[in-house]
Amino acid sequence: MPSEPPSDPLPRVVRPRALLFALPAAGRRWSAGLRAAGAVALPGAAVVLAGHADVALFVTFGAFAVLYGEGRPYRVRARVVLTAGVMLLLAAGLGAAAGSVAAGSKATVVVVVTAVAILAVYAVDSLRLGPPGALFFALVCGGAMVATEAGADPLTLLGCTVLGGLSSTVVAMAGILADRGKPERSAVERAVRAVDAFVQADAPSAETRHAAGAAISAAWNAVHDAGRAPELATTLFAAHRRFADAAGTPADLDETPPAGTLPLARPGVGYRLRRSATLRSHAMVTALRVGVACVASGSLSASLGLTRPPSPACAPPR
Repeated sequence: MPSEPPSDPLPRVVRPRALLFALPAAGRRWSAGLRAAGAVALPGAAVVLAGHADVALFVTFGAFAVLYGEGRPYRVRARVVLTAGVMLLLAAGLGAAAGSVAAGSKATVVVVVTAVAILAVYAVDSLRLGPPGALFFALVCGGAMVATEAGADPLTLLGCTVLGGLSSTVVAMAGILADRGKPERSAVERAVRAVDAFVQADAPSAETRHAAGAAISAAWNAVHDAGRAPELATTLFAAHRRFADAAGTPADLDETPPAGTLPLARPGVGYRLRRSATLRSHAMVTALRVGVACVASGSLSASLGLTRPPSPACAPPR
């Protein structure tokens, strides 16, 4: 009988101390931190100089949008950040409306924030958007609701949110002046390094294979978002072939991609949303779990007299 191929070694068991105190190898994140700081500082300073320092904190509701543009090619980054800004504005508007109409109703807080959390988790998971996930949409909704109940003017709050969203778009796109192709090039370089680490390992593990596969997927998304990038596509295509051969699962790829085209077409937004609209999909199951968790935690906090709204922080981005 032919012998079966050896299975991958089991992932290493992480010690409890490492789970509590270890930091992930995120690499250099100074540029992302500076962009986040700029997205808050610019509109915040403008609001303070205009004599409204008491509401300057509300610009953070829209400034969260800058986080959703990290790592994305500049060809689509502005659209992504603006879309996130609009969704954050809608979340803030819903929270402000609920806080104005049903002030003091703990049931309203639980229902509204839970609904926003479910929709946000479903969209983020089905579209494979990744970090920072759905948390900030529910956070902004709950924050706007609490602020309005405390006496904040809803229109002022929404105006600050708009300023934060616009600032996020400007700050997120500032890097295009220095290097237009850096995001997609960096994604391909990370994929090549991950594939090299997997191929050259003496005993490839499930962790290194997963890391290489995830890096390749992210790189293809970046290359597709960047549009016509033939050199990067060729480099990534070769790395993908090497990964598939080393993993023992040959991919259905041609030897050479056609000139000027990108292989492996990326699914559209509508297709991904429709495909996840089943009770057994990962997006639907995750969204329903978050909904149950929000209702349970919100009901418990309401019974204890706490005012902090529930949050879907228990659902990490896919």
